Amino acid sequence: MNVKAKILPAFLAWMLSVGSAAYAEGFLPIEVKWLNAVEPVLNFAAEQGLPVDVAVLARHSSRDVSLSMSAKEGRCQLTLSLRDNPEAEATLAKVPAERHALMIEVMAAHELAHCWRYKVGKWHALPAGFNETPLVDDNADRVAKLRQIRATRREEGFADLVALAWTLERHPKHYASVHAWMRTLRDDQDLVHGPHDTRAWLELARDEYRFAIERPLFEQAQVIWAEGLRLEEGKVASR
Repeated sequence: MNVKAKILPAFLAWMLSVGSAAYAEGFLPIEVKWLNAVEPVLNFAAEQGLPVDVAVLARHSSRDVSLSMSAKEGRCQLTLSLRDNPEAEATLAKVPAERHALMIEVMAAHELAHCWRYKVGKWHALPAGFNETPLVDDNADRVAKLRQIRATRREEGFADLVALAWTLERHPKHYASVHAWMRTLRDDQDLVHGPHDTRAWLELARDEYRFAIERPLFEQAQVIWAEGLRLEEGKVASR
């Protein structure tokens, strides 16, 4: 392991379902726990042809979150920053221990949605025929910042919907509890209409029957996502 991270091709991460193998690789119990929990998402990524590697950071910094996704040179990287991270499981604080694996899996599905958007070239892109409401402000820097926030919020909204579609497909009996947990996380955001304020999309997905389960996972999310975009743009136009 180098000073920053251990990079694992996805197929190696799958092998970590055997605890002894994981410990032999030098991982901490919390890292084994999270790696095992994301295994179903990595398997699905491989089935979909999404190239995902895993990075387990050997040193946490204040800039790192527990689980994140990035993309570079045609590949995605799922990064875990758990070692020496006092906030590593803050999002699981109110979740019973027996549900931790489920919620980590859901978070990984959220991150995989970012990978998919990157891979298919749709990152920050709006659906065909959708026009963004122009921002009216004399301050060019502020307009640029607000545009970035809006673009990020859209991606987070899409990823939340993919996570819920994943839950409905893989763990349907837990849909309501997962939705409630996600809503709690979003309600805790400091900034209303900030980059992670996805409540408009979560409200649309409160009823699990809104998802067209006969469609592929990412398509299921796109239908509700577009509806949420129209609502979000309506808010912008009214401000």
